Amino acid sequence: MPRRSSSSSHTFEQKIAKAKSRFQKQASKLTAGPQLDELGLKPGQLETAAHWNMMLSERPSKASK
Repeated sequence: MPRRSSSSSHTFEQKIAKAKSRFQKQASKLTAGPQLDELGLKPGQLETAAHWNMMLSERPSKASK
């Protein structure tokens, strides 16, 4: 499958922030139930992904060598 080219380049953090906002908007339109419960977990999962991305992308300091 050919890869789609993107007309604008977004960072991983920007993509996560946009997805988090989208999930929160979707959740605000739902009433209590399994769909809301599932969507309610997504922003936290995205926060975790952003945190791990930050931790993994940091360069090791000279002290850790």
